[in-house]
Amino acid sequence: MAFKNKRVARKYISKILIYLQSVDKQIKPCYLWDLFTADISEIHNYLKEIHSLGLTKSCLSTFSICDTIFVTDIARLQNYLDDFCLEDVEIVDVSASNSSPVLFRPDEKLAAIAPVLRFVQLLLDDIYKLPSTEQHYKFIDNVSDSSNTHLNVNLTTLFGFLLSYPVLYWYAPQTPDAEFPCLSMVPLDVHQVMTINKNECELFSFSVPQKVSKETEKTVNSWVSQMMTKCEISGFYEVQMTQKTVILPTVCM
Repeated sequence: MAFKNKRVARKYISKILIYLQSVDKQIKPCYLWDLFTADISEIHNYLKEIHSLGLTKSCLSTFSICDTIFVTDIARLQNYLDDFCLEDVEIVDVSASNSSPVLFRPDEKLAAIAPVLRFVQLLLDDIYKLPSTEQHYKFIDNVSDSSNTHLNVNLTTLFGFLLSYPVLYWYAPQTPDAEFPCLSMVPLDVHQVMTINKNECELFSFSVPQKVSKETEKTVNSWVSQMMTKCEISGFYEVQMTQKTVILPTVCM
């Protein structure tokens, strides 16, 4: 096994493999590595190992943004970016200045998502410049560095886009790790997509403020339908969608 901490890796590796296969089978464009800590070279070596064993069809790649590691199929991520339509997502403004969450109008969405689209294309362009043998890439460490043109992006919106959520959060100013009072003590509908197998995995989990649930329902339902179709066509595990309502005293991103 490619990981230094083999004991922890063994605990999670069966779920990790399912997540990676969901990227390989194009169920999702990226997987955010969060079940256990590993450096990017360890993950890279593991991806090579499972590919050599025939457990993935494509040789997956890694990149990190602010010490958060993502696994992707570069060609799939480019296709996801190229095929993206504003109608595919809803964007919710959760800025600290708001008294409650505000759903962007269709004519407002482009301004919020455009920096994310530019960022992802710059990321891909930089990866393409690497030698073909290089399968992992540490992109940036500090998104608040305004001197770097890559970094003028809202991390929460960016990560939601990379994970292909149908509802994205946006806030101003672009301050990470801030609390969001307009999400505190308000009902949030949490949508989860789980695999139906012995190693039940949470493929997706995103929340929608109940205040805007009706307005976003059509987009979420369309996303669910497309995701279910992808699972069926690709021969991936059967999945189910669950929903619950939570009320949290504080919300950080």
